[in-house]
Amino acid sequence: MTGRHQGVITPIHCVAKPGFMRVWCGAHQLDLCMQSFYLAIPDTFYSIFTLLVAYLRRQQNFISNERSQCPLICNTRWLNMIKVTTWFDQHRLAVVAYLEEKKPNCMPDDSWWILMLFVHEIAGIAAISCKSLQRHGALLCNQHHMLKRLVLEINNKVGIVGILTKAQRGAIDEATH
Repeated sequence: MTGRHQGVITPIHCVAKPGFMRVWCGAHQLDLCMQSFYLAIPDTFYSIFTLLVAYLRRQQNFISNERSQCPLICNTRWLNMIKVTTWFDQHRLAVVAYLEEKKPNCMPDDSWWILMLFVHEIAGIAAISCKSLQRHGALLCNQHHMLKRLVLEINNKVGIVGILTKAQRGAIDEATH
């Protein structure tokens, strides 16, 4: 674990002889993967997301009717996003109806809602694994197995059947450039 000891570990790593190993726990590795996942989502998703949260948090009538307020977004922890996407999932019909009535500038289209549900699903699966990795007594030797199980679960959920061939990766590269 290097988290709070970063100031000590880095100088040791810099002067260490070849063969020195620096090990990150599974929860830290998962955190890095989830940060990459969120960075890969189009900027428009997150900007609409934050505008929508801010808008809904100011709507006292909506809050009173729903007896619930949209949680704040905290961009320092990806696990916080699950709280917000869970709230959107639970209140989606009421939110959509309210937005249809008020027609604010931050009103998302149908594709945004689909992406939000996808993000919610993937983050929810990862959160369960994260809690398993952080529980007391989770051994380092078991963490690799837990992360592998997470990858398989996400692959099954998304419909990935295997690694892309070199030709398939080339076709994707050509299509995106």
